Amino acid sequence: LLLRLGLVYLSPDDNINNDGELVVPVVHLFPLQIPQLPGTIDRLDLVKDMVFMTDLHPNVLSVTTIPSGSDCPEEGAVMYIGPDSLALVHHLHASFLGYLNNGNTDSSVFRVLDVCSGSGVQALAALGMLDVLRKSGHELAAVDVEAVAVDVNQRALRFTEFNARLNRMKVTTVQSDLLADDAMVSIEELVGRGESKKFDILLANPPFIPTPNLVSDDAALSLRETNSIANNAQSYGLFSSGGVSGEDCLCAIIQMAPRVLRSDGGLMAIVSEFMNPPLRDLDEQKCMLLTKVEQWWGSHDVAASGVLFTNEHPLESQVYAQRRALTDDHGVISLWLNHLERYQIEHVSPGLLFVQYQNKGGNTNNAPGCNIDYRLVPKTNNGSLWTPHNFNAVEYTMKMLNDLYQS
Repeated sequence: LLLRLGLVYLSPDDNINNDGELVVPVVHLFPLQIPQLPGTIDRLDLVKDMVFMTDLHPNVLSVTTIPSGSDCPEEGAVMYIGPDSLALVHHLHASFLGYLNNGNTDSSVFRVLDVCSGSGVQALAALGMLDVLRKSGHELAAVDVEAVAVDVNQRALRFTEFNARLNRMKVTTVQSDLLADDAMVSIEELVGRGESKKFDILLANPPFIPTPNLVSDDAALSLRETNSIANNAQSYGLFSSGGVSGEDCLCAIIQMAPRVLRSDGGLMAIVSEFMNPPLRDLDEQKCMLLTKVEQWWGSHDVAASGVLFTNEHPLESQVYAQRRALTDDHGVISLWLNHLERYQIEHVSPGLLFVQYQNKGGNTNNAPGCNIDYRLVPKTNNGSLWTPHNFNAVEYTMKMLNDLYQS
């Protein structure tokens, strides 16, 4: 049964004399605690203890797809909960009450959309924050909550449904390939044509690695070649490969957001690596990355503003190539370097992108369209932007985000 469910696989072991096989677990349970929201009453019991089932890290499994033997062979593995997943949870949590307090919940239902949902951690963590708020007796906790999780991988959607039940929550799941021509059809069916059905918040942790086709597995819908380099190269799977530029899913989500978010205060929050982020010595001319994000969002009847957070010290392409190659093989490292050079990727940084439609109390003089500012998050003894439990980074983004919510 465990084999059919894709929770384990059988691995031959040469050390077993009787030609037996090892039963290798594919999944594990990850605990996550949602503490009380900053700005609420100080009570030790205002926490939400949550548990998530997800696949193990590919470096542990040595595979990016679920081995054959299950009822759904060769499915893409589900994203493990890593520092990027936790970064979005922690930084959103710190400013969540500020978002709610600034006139952004004037309807009877608060709707959450989690795109590229994986195990559903973002949608369920947001529901956990609202549950903690409800326990505190805050007036904003009286609204009903709906959550929708979207992923191309059916295994991810099954994990999301299981995790919702595990945490006594309810989430609607939708299978959709964001890169398909009809991607918006199934999602727009959720919101219909009425403003009242649109989402208050869109959360996303999309695949973001700018992956050479040579090291993308078949589940990532990319070509795989067979030669000496391929034999030494680590495969990147469905949840990690962001296309050759790393921006395929990022672009699709930002283009989608204005169409599904509530036009009065709707918020998009994305965690991703960003190619060629702003640098400390950025001149007055706007960084190309910020311009691309604004163009992807497009011009709409209501103004939107946002802020991109990246590390003070981004990684240079050579360092990034060595990290992503996951091997000392010079051929593989050269493959990555040549790929980054081809797509003019000189620096890469972990980051967070928040964009919000102007709310009713905001500046009505803002022109329609999207204006993105940026902030370089200083590195401290506690780490950088994605370092788990880095309170310095969280305090830094919280201040900037509270300013954004009031705009």
